[in-house]
Amino acid sequence: MLNHLTQKTLVVSCLLTRLAVIFTLTLAASGVVAAQQSDSGPDDHARGIQLYKDGNTKAAIDVLNSVVKHDKSDAYAWYYLGLALTRDNQISKGRKAFETATTLVPNFGPAHAGLAYTLMLTGRDDDADREAARAIELNDKDYEAHYILGVVRLNQRRLEEAQNRVETAIKLKPSFAMAYLLKSEVYLAIYANGATLHSKTITVGANPNSEERKQARERARSLLKEAADALEKYLTLDPKADDVDTWRQQLETLRVYTGEQGGVINPSQATTRLRILSKPEPVYTSKARSAGITGTIVLRAVFTADGSVEHILVLRSLPFGLTNAAIEAARRIKFVPGMKDGKPISMFMQLEYSFTLF
Repeated sequence: MLNHLTQKTLVVSCLLTRLAVIFTLTLAASGVVAAQQSDSGPDDHARGIQLYKDGNTKAAIDVLNSVVKHDKSDAYAWYYLGLALTRDNQISKGRKAFETATTLVPNFGPAHAGLAYTLMLTGRDDDADREAARAIELNDKDYEAHYILGVVRLNQRRLEEAQNRVETAIKLKPSFAMAYLLKSEVYLAIYANGATLHSKTITVGANPNSEERKQARERARSLLKEAADALEKYLTLDPKADDVDTWRQQLETLRVYTGEQGGVINPSQATTRLRILSKPEPVYTSKARSAGITGTIVLRAVFTADGSVEHILVLRSLPFGLTNAAIEAARRIKFVPGMKDGKPISMFMQLEYSFTLF
């Protein structure tokens, strides 16, 4: 299954996560129609796989590299080599190993899911979409493939589809921790999208107790509660996850946001918008750079009347420490608060940090 490698995240996740977050790819290989073991070294073939299963990743890579060097047609060895390389954060090499396995055995479902995962990590969403869809075509119970499609749909802002995919993944595997982190991000994205659309329809000075506002607040609280409950479930299932403190803070912030109407307004209601003085760029972590991680982190935060950035929510995450880097950068933003009726005000703002490799 997909567990943490070294994280984020996105996430969390969240990337995700997603839903980033960093996780280890250990897709179940039961029922796979794979190529035969190498006749020249069946003992090494079995030993390399067992080393991987035992968590001895470096040794597994060495042995499996030797196996595929002597028999390039051993799809099963290529698949486990892909798993081991991905666990070792060698994402590009892992992708190539999965590609070889799927070329040798086109109906090798777990290898398609593994390939989709590495493509997703490196921002190749269209390719990840294709490979995950192929894995589901071969096995519609492949919860990791449904999860990957959920991450892709979230990145594409196809929120209803993302919601359906993550709910399917959870139904298929209720103990799949990363799916709950993705679910939290999906519900936050729905919340943020609704908040943005709603703020455009309300005029400055509108009655805060109007039926329209009450319904909007209730809808927001419902989405935030769903996001908080999913995040709490994630932390329960994976209490030792990397960046666990970040996600515990996220959970606390979510509880704060359920009462966000108290003194905090949307930018459209300000008579004078806030003015950014400086916006530091986040650090591109060495792990993320070497793994080829790309994408955009989306945050929502309160820019307070006293000039600080607080209550930062992660709406979209990336792994390998990038989410933390974005949060730290957001906290260092310098700005002049917005004004309403001649007084400084606290307001919600959305922030985006893009990470690309050239």
